[in-house]
Parts: sequence; C-alpha cells; structure tokens
Amino acid sequence: MPVRVEPKVYFAAERTFLSWLEFSIILGSIAAALLNFGQDTVTLASAWAFTLVACLSLLYSMLLYLWRVDNIRKRRDVRRVYHEKWGPTVLCVGLFVAVLVNFVLKGKDGTYADFPRDGGGGSIKHPWKGHS
Repeated sequence: MPVRVEPKVYFAAERTFLSWLEFSIILGSIAAALLNFGQDTVTLASAWAFTLVACLSLLYSMLLYLWRVDNIRKRRDVRRVYHEKWGPTVLCVGLFVAVLVNFVLKGKDGTYADFPRDGGGGSIKHPWKGHS
C-alpha cells in the first residue's frame, strides 16, 4: 500500500525554496548597489564577492529543492535529512568573507583614514569624491 503524502509537505518544501530565493535576491541587490554607487576597485571586488555568494545561494537552494521534491515524490523516508546542516553555515561564512573583503580592502586602500578624527566640526570627505 503506497504511503500518502500530504500536500502540506510539498508546500513546506516550496516555502523553504522561496525563502532561500528571497535571501539570494537581497544579496544580489547589495551587489548591484555596490556596482552602481561605487567607483573604485575595492567596491568592484566586494560586489563580485556578494554576487558569488548570491549565485551559490541560488544554486544551493535549487539543488536542495529538486532533491527534496524528488524524495517526496518517491515517498522516501527522509525525516532526518531535511535538517540543513551545512548549507546555511557555508553561505553565512561566504557572506562574512564578502563583508570582510570589503573592510580589509578599504582598510588597505586607506579610505577609512581619510575621515576627520577631530570629533566633528569639519565636513566629511567622501572616499569616492576626492579631497576637494
């Protein structure tokens, strides 16, 4: 007698996939904003790092969704495998590395040193507009 799979199981897998897509779109938006508003190589490197993490997130979510739907359709018992152990950890580390790339390269570029340290009173110099 075949095991009956409730529709909520399919919807739960789809809902998880859509939440991963939302995360990827947010990361892609950050990368696009960096590309549009930055004019130096540091911003370009950071934008590429965020783009890479967004693409990895899209790929991971698609493969995970297809694997889950395939197992649901075949009615396999995979209760213990639905817990995502490595994916979120790897993507969070990738996101941390992307932010770290931005900070390290900006620090090496000397951009953070251009801001006034007198506690106020002076105008803030923007790193991408020069020192006029």
